[in-house]
Amino acid sequence: MVLNPDTFPESDALAALVRRQKEGNYGMVGSRLVFVASGLVQAWGGLRWFPLLGRGRLLGYNQPVDTIPDIPEIERQMACISGASMYVTRVYVETVGMMDEEFFVYDEDVDWCQRRGALKLGYAHDSQVRHIHGATGGASSTHKATSSRFNVYLTERNRLLLARKRFGAKWPLFALIALLQTSEHLVRVRSFRQFAFAVEGWWAGVRGETGAPGLCRALMRRTSANS
Repeated sequence: MVLNPDTFPESDALAALVRRQKEGNYGMVGSRLVFVASGLVQAWGGLRWFPLLGRGRLLGYNQPVDTIPDIPEIERQMACISGASMYVTRVYVETVGMMDEEFFVYDEDVDWCQRRGALKLGYAHDSQVRHIHGATGGASSTHKATSSRFNVYLTERNRLLLARKRFGAKWPLFALIALLQTSEHLVRVRSFRQFAFAVEGWWAGVRGETGAPGLCRALMRRTSANS
């Protein structure tokens, strides 16, 4: 069971994941994620994915927690399971391998699910996990202008890393689309600061930067020098 450090699984969350995996012989199963702050659903298991945009849409986002979804339909639409809570079988790991550490943070769960081949993804509605969301990387789903440089930078960089893996020689077309999309930080978020972070991350993706980004390495060097 893979969990984010800012999650709080209910006592039977793991047992529900195991039951669902056995019911459908799934390779990986996701939980019902619930925002700690609002009490609303963050995701029913995971998200749909739109490859050309390099973005996904969370299934069940902001639905009341007691909503009963059409689970087979959720599983049909679900392209990847949220890395906040994933139950991964031994067969999946032995067949697909582990997460790709080149992503460092963000989109590693998307890549892991996209490599699944014939293995199936499942959703365990009875597995409830409360999630603070953004406590680790400084992300904000409601106030985009407050998202951290770390979050914006790696979100944009890793979209391009994923495109390099998925689109091969065609990835520059995706890179152009991604560059155009960074303008939303100016148009919708109205933050030149966030726009600068986004372009910085985009350029790192174009350069092919992987692993811990330079901004993290610089911080670690300063911390080491001051200790």
